[in-house]
Amino acid sequence: MKPILLFILSISFSSYSQVQSLGRETSQFASWDLTREIKSTVKIKEISGSAYADENYYDGQIRLTDTVATILPVRYNVVLDELEFKKNDKVYALVPQDYTTIKIPYINKVYSYLNYNSENASKKGFLGVETTNKNINFYTKEVIVYVPYADASNAYSEPIPSHFKKGEKLYFIGLSDKSIVEMPKKNKDLLKLFPIYEKEISAFIKTNKISLNEEKELLLLVNYLDTLK
Repeated sequence: MKPILLFILSISFSSYSQVQSLGRETSQFASWDLTREIKSTVKIKEISGSAYADENYYDGQIRLTDTVATILPVRYNVVLDELEFKKNDKVYALVPQDYTTIKIPYINKVYSYLNYNSENASKKGFLGVETTNKNINFYTKEVIVYVPYADASNAYSEPIPSHFKKGEKLYFIGLSDKSIVEMPKKNKDLLKLFPIYEKEISAFIKTNKISLNEEKELLLLVNYLDTLK
């Protein structure tokens, strides 16, 4: 297991309490043990930088079913891959179920708890939902990297304290079979996902000068892919 993953797991287990139900406080959660109170985040706070996509809380619509939504102030903890929210001056983490969706209109963001494939491994976590097409969709995942403490490299430099820093955002494509895989970085690998439309896709990429590393251009490409039948 990678050292960074071990570090993150140690934070998770040491900083959070056991799962507890909020059914008596919030009727919408009465049917699920879906929240846990955050007792301490001191270890994360001791590290410089931020573990969050945005430190601020924004009103989020937490939707656990097709018909039930609760509005609470939320923020996304990227390091622990958790949505935190406030209620009655306490901070809780949402313990997600499949298809839990959190919409944050103020920052135009939607998170959904999904199965996806990354680095040839099946994973589950929150992805940013960038499209809601019928067949082909686009997702993003924010990344924050933990950088461990480093001694001074020479007598004229200072030690570098442990800190968090933002990494490169990851991109994912949702296919018509409902699987979600990493967005290919090369055109030839993208075309393998749509073998019967190779000519059309190649022409679209060339005409629109699509880069598979640019989020706005990937969004345009995915919306086009959704039109192919």
